[in-house]
Amino acid sequence: MLLLLGSQALKPLNLSRARADELPDNPDKIEPEEPSREVNYCSDQNVTKRAFLEVSVDGEPIGRIVIGLYSDSAPVGSARFSNFVSGAAGKEHWKNYGNR
Repeated sequence: MLLLLGSQALKPLNLSRARADELPDNPDKIEPEEPSREVNYCSDQNVTKRAFLEVSVDGEPIGRIVIGLYSDSAPVGSARFSNFVSGAAGKEHWKNYGNR
């Protein structure tokens, strides 16, 4: 049992593929790869930024999670999350993000 547990190694988080970008001039040209499962609870709000999280399993990319950020309605939360996913907040921020 100790041999099995001792042989497992944890890989550190890979921060390099996450980013937050400004929306293009014409967001209508963005077409999802598959049908959207989006729920429009914020239908009267404007998405000002989008955060992209690239997902991979065993080094193989399997997809992208796109998160809309509402900077007009929640500027502080939007900026915090944008810095979090881009890695600008630093590695220490990853440890403390869930404890707030």
